[in-house]
Amino acid sequence: MSPEISIIILTVFAGAAQGVFTFLVAGDLLGLIKGSPLDGKVMIAGAMVSFLLTLVGIGSSFFHLTHPERGIKAIRRWQSSWLSLEAILMPVFMAFVGLYGLCAYFGAPPGLRVATGLLGVGTSFALYLASGMLYAACRYIKEWNTPYTPINFTIIGLATGGVVWTGTLEAIGAPHSITLSVIRVAFLLTVIGVVLKLAYYRRNRRLYNSFNIQSALGINHPEIKLMDMGTSYQHYNTKEYDYRGFANKRGRIRRISLALLFGSPIILLTLDYMPHLKGSPGVLGLIAAISMMAGALMERWLFFVDGSHAQNLYYGSFKDAGAANPILQSAKKGAQLPPV
Repeated sequence: MSPEISIIILTVFAGAAQGVFTFLVAGDLLGLIKGSPLDGKVMIAGAMVSFLLTLVGIGSSFFHLTHPERGIKAIRRWQSSWLSLEAILMPVFMAFVGLYGLCAYFGAPPGLRVATGLLGVGTSFALYLASGMLYAACRYIKEWNTPYTPINFTIIGLATGGVVWTGTLEAIGAPHSITLSVIRVAFLLTVIGVVLKLAYYRRNRRLYNSFNIQSALGINHPEIKLMDMGTSYQHYNTKEYDYRGFANKRGRIRRISLALLFGSPIILLTLDYMPHLKGSPGVLGLIAAISMMAGALMERWLFFVDGSHAQNLYYGSFKDAGAANPILQSAKKGAQLPPV
């Protein structure tokens, strides 16, 4: 599929914002339970970072709309459309983040502040689900049509948010005990994230081994092959549903994205953990956050370009992992027919 930069920015920045806010509210709640509430500047800083990241994401999404003035119409199908739910939940999440920040700034009762925060966290998880299911529900794009999609959106968003929050805490000079707790959870989420992402890639490598022109047409004949793709020029379907950019370099891009998104933050968080244990200021959190955001943008770009619409099989441009294009080969005798 053709990658839309605006949607890549939306999902990455909004996902990180939701992660930052989740860490912030969790820390606020635990602080109240332990009798050591968070400092006001920590809460305000967290709300501001989360709000600004979400604002960047929403702002970029308008470049994806041919008619931005019609964007309000996106909410009308909320009962049956994940896209409509995402369009509704995003501003609701921003509203809760803003209200939480105002509660912290004006010194509202802790119960009201935490209740507002928890509602925002609940909205953020619903938003993770809606964003992931928007793509996982596309049965005709098999790379996306898997539970890994919403799970990876959630874990990567939380891990990225945790690392961004670590860098923020170090920048504002937050207490070491708070930063240490965030580093531990962010590290764990990052490790879980790399395991799930590798499992996702492993699953996708096996998708098209049995796909060929014979199974596409449902005709069991050994001598079927494509003679004409049915069009003499490129059009919307062949451009938007079959992206060939950087086709020979995607393996390298994938390795770089894994290194930036998971490898580098894991190493940097480990090194950053030691100074905090000794009571010294950590300085690697911000570098880890920049690395992780860059890796997340690359990972999301790969997510889109690796998606291959089923219609490509009929245009002779279907992608096949690790093998020649099956549509251009004679069908193998005895290949199984697709279920009717």
